[in-house]
Amino acid sequence: MALRPSLNQSPLRFAAPYVGVRLSMDISRASFLILLAVFICPAMATDNNDPFCKPINAFVESIKPDETHEITFLTAWGSNFKGNSEPVLSAKRCEYEGYEPASLACKALMESASVEFAGKNAMRVVSCLSPETQFASGIQLKNVSLYFSHGTDERGSDIVVELAEDKALGAMVLKVVASGY
Repeated sequence: MALRPSLNQSPLRFAAPYVGVRLSMDISRASFLILLAVFICPAMATDNNDPFCKPINAFVESIKPDETHEITFLTAWGSNFKGNSEPVLSAKRCEYEGYEPASLACKALMESASVEFAGKNAMRVVSCLSPETQFASGIQLKNVSLYFSHGTDERGSDIVVELAEDKALGAMVLKVVASGY
């Protein structure tokens, strides 16, 4: 049923014809701007709301000066890793070299990271560790190496986030290396 403007109302009010109850809608400029901000700007939201960030940040922040630790997250979409004969739709695993804070970051990756969109995982890790960094909605990463610092000038970690395809394994590999200073 089409809505037509009511003759005794402002242009932003509409009434449904031939209905016993009049349907009206009133939209103020402030309401419109709030709705626009909520629906158009989700990419500008900070990572603080992402539960994935807490273990990733804890891993990086746990690294002492002159130590280096890494996590490696491997994903295969549409098949298993090469060398594994079991037929599956996807496969994933995370390696952390026995470093306990890295195990919690791996757990977060295993529970909430994407298998089919490995680039989104890299963007998510970078956004957690460098909240000022924002990716536009259409960005897709396939092979990338990003270098940045996390922490202060006096204490923190130099971070390397790498995403690349490992053809021998048949997987996308996301590696996060943190070197404390």
